[in-house]
Amino acid sequence: MCGLQGEMEAECERFRQSQDALANARRDLTTREQSLQRAKDELSLAHMRISQGSDRAQSLEQRGKQLQEELKCQRQNTESSRLQHQQRTRDLDKQHQRVRGGWVCLRVACTPPLCVR
Repeated sequence: MCGLQGEMEAECERFRQSQDALANARRDLTTREQSLQRAKDELSLAHMRISQGSDRAQSLEQRGKQLQEELKCQRQNTESSRLQHQQRTRDLDKQHQRVRGGWVCLRVACTPPLCVR
């Protein structure tokens, strides 16, 4: 009977050790699962930020193109206005020459017009 009781105690000890090992394995598994979930969450957040950054970059790129197009139009309008102004100035000079009855206006840089006969 002593031998049987000794075997029972040894078997109970092995059972407790198995239960402890199982509990440790479950704790380790839970820790790893939590770590994996955190990594997945971080990865998901990184993907979301990349997507938002990409969308923002695309939006800024589109805005840049729009501003370039507006600037091009403004340059064209400015050039057109400048040419119209030059033509108007020439027309007024011609008209002024006719009105003055033979007087000719000479434009000198940085000085008012100089009129001679």
